[in-house]
Amino acid sequence: MPAGKKWSSTEDEALSRAWAQSTANSANGADQTSAALWDSIKQLFERLAAGHQRSLNALRNRWTDIQHDVEARLADAMQRKTRIIEEQFVLGLFNQPTPDHTSGKRNLELLRATYLRMAEAEVVQGESGTPDVENAGESGSEGERREDAPRKRVRREISLGESALL
Repeated sequence: MPAGKKWSSTEDEALSRAWAQSTANSANGADQTSAALWDSIKQLFERLAAGHQRSLNALRNRWTDIQHDVEARLADAMQRKTRIIEEQFVLGLFNQPTPDHTSGKRNLELLRATYLRMAEAEVVQGESGTPDVENAGESGSEGERREDAPRKRVRREISLGESALL
């Protein structure tokens, strides 16, 4: 099947506005059929994009493409945001003073303390499901039991990492 005429940004905007207005129509609400919805979108599109004619099938296909593009952009933005939050979390842990922090302490020792705090934070979860850094060192009966295995794993990984660095 040959490719149709390229869509302009004016048409994309008109289709997006038509879809938004048709789906937000409180008179029809969620009770309208798919055919009625797309008829409404087509009528609004033709009014908003004066002079541009597209078939109902072309409108549906283009809307699918727009949705996929928006979803991909949102997923990328969420990944970037998550990466930034994780980096800020690690930097916050690394920059927290440790009880035994002394001037001139080796970076490897600071990294070890940071890694231990990260493991503790993974175990102690706040209500939001995010690591609770401030209460990570506190021991509670349930938290204490869950804390043992990750701490042992972290200590083992640290010792393996140190031997690789030495």
